[in-house]
Amino acid sequence: FVANMFNTHPALDPPEDGLPDFDLGDFGETREEKTFRNWMNSLGVNPFVSNLYQDLKDGLVLLQLFDKIQPGIVDWKRVNDKESFKKLGGAMKKLENCNYCVDLAQKLRFSVVGIGGEDIHQGNKTLTLAVVWQLMRAYTLSVLQKLA
Repeated sequence: FVANMFNTHPALDPPEDGLPDFDLGDFGETREEKTFRNWMNSLGVNPFVSNLYQDLKDGLVLLQLFDKIQPGIVDWKRVNDKESFKKLGGAMKKLENCNYCVDLAQKLRFSVVGIGGEDIHQGNKTLTLAVVWQLMRAYTLSVLQKLA
């Protein structure tokens, strides 16, 4: 519709009272967060990550990333799936996944001093970004090692 309008009326005059002053505000996502979110989605994680902190709260996306960095590191029998979240104690199941993510991070020698599964589950921005940054770094190094 808009393209058709510009094709049929290409030289529209600006309004007499000028253009409105739009305040686009803060979209709530930094360049760093957008980069991490796009990186996760480029790896084909399921579900698609649209909000970095909300979508990582159950730990499933992070566990998929750990498995892509080092295939076989995640014991999928130990992971609670989305069906178990619907039952009584679903929040605890999500927290178990997040704690497992921290355990895997320690196994890969990430610096996770002071970071617990509860921090990821609650969406603590600084500590979640710390884990995600180290995941991205480990992934990049694994890709470079495969090329060498």
